[in-house]
Amino acid sequence: DMRIRFDTTRMRASRSMQAFYSRLYAVDGVKSVVMRSGPILLEGDTVPAASFVAVVKGGSDVDVATAIWKETPFGITSYGNTSVVITDPYAGTVTVDFYRPVLVPVKVKVAVNVYEGHPTNVDDVIKAAVKDKIDSLAVGENLTIGKLFVALDGIKGIAVSSIGVAKVADAAYGNIVDLLYYESASVSLSDITVV
Repeated sequence: DMRIRFDTTRMRASRSMQAFYSRLYAVDGVKSVVMRSGPILLEGDTVPAASFVAVVKGGSDVDVATAIWKETPFGITSYGNTSVVITDPYAGTVTVDFYRPVLVPVKVKVAVNVYEGHPTNVDDVIKAAVKDKIDSLAVGENLTIGKLFVALDGIKGIAVSSIGVAKVADAAYGNIVDLLYYESASVSLSDITVV
């Protein structure tokens, strides 16, 4: 009897991180989730032991906080840069913390050769494809030129000769923008150059 109880408890504990991911991805609008447990260093701040960080891209604050609250084990606290007060039927109100990704502004330069059959608004089509791809990246996912080459591959009448990416604050373009696990690349159309 004790062995069955131990195995059941161990099984529940091993699935708890999976339960968090499942519940958070079930929230309408959530696009990406990264979880870490303390103690860790995050943006120069130490996340305490017996706590965890959920970095969530998308979804409403209340829905995300409710999902986190439903999976948080007793005695463990959430930690983050977003705080939401929700109603707990047993304890009144509870504050649930989680992180929204730190947006890292990036810039992109795309050099293309244009051929017959290209869209008349080819620059706008290229910029939209680049922005859509960057917006779809997961939290902590590095921005690489390979991902952008793939995103532009389906546009008729163009041949991409080169792509460069960089953080907006950087002068030189390169092949990759490295991101930390709590960061997410962000681009505005004005930071995408087509030549």
